[in-house]
Amino acid sequence: KRANEGNQAKRPSFKRNKRLRIAYKHGYRCSICRKLLDLSAPPGRSNAMELDHIIELAAGGTNEDHNLRPLCRPCHRARQHRDTIQLRAV
Repeated sequence: KRANEGNQAKRPSFKRNKRLRIAYKHGYRCSICRKLLDLSAPPGRSNAMELDHIIELAAGGTNEDHNLRPLCRPCHRARQHRDTIQLRAV
């Protein structure tokens, strides 16, 4: 068992219908770079859709549709990296 494993928040797993609903609402495009997303792309591909919490769960956000947006993998990773740096600065 890793040292910080118990401290990490459990990653939510979203059902397909929720993912489709969010993608449709945003025109099947990344909310940051506007790249067309491939809903059937395997995880790890740059055009695979990942759901992002607008307000992070740790900051009081929810898993409701209005708090989720589709991002491509590169934009999601950049956002996570930026958020990590901001947290370290606090």
